[in-house]
Amino acid sequence: MNKNGFWIVIAVIVIAVVGGIVFYSAKAPKDNNSTTATNTSTDTTASRTIKTTPGADITLYYGYNCPHCKLVEEYIIDKNIDQKVQFDMKEVYKIRANATDMEAKAKICNIPTTEMGVPFLFDAKTKKCLTGDVTIKEFFDQQANNQ
Repeated sequence: MNKNGFWIVIAVIVIAVVGGIVFYSAKAPKDNNSTTATNTSTDTTASRTIKTTPGADITLYYGYNCPHCKLVEEYIIDKNIDQKVQFDMKEVYKIRANATDMEAKAKICNIPTTEMGVPFLFDAKTKKCLTGDVTIKEFFDQQANNQ
């Protein structure tokens, strides 16, 4: 193979690789900084989506495929909590900005990052942090009953 033939082969390979990357990234799902574009939970197994209020005083941090988070989501749907209490939901496994936000909230409550986990709830009015599905469901019950 002569010198020009070698560079032609290299150029074809580079074009094929770049073309594959462009094609794949055009088909890949896009993450954004909210739960979804319509401000609802991404839980597709539930009978309905969860209505959220971006910027609300209460923020529920959750992780994609987290079993304890699913229990909280199911509870919110079953008890219509989202119809009674305004809160936002932020996914932290896939969206780094949300994880960073959760870390900042945990610091307010003096929770070390090594002890953080989801589900995690932050109430900006009271500067209170809650973790675990049982505690968060009790909090939502109390908030719903106060409405």
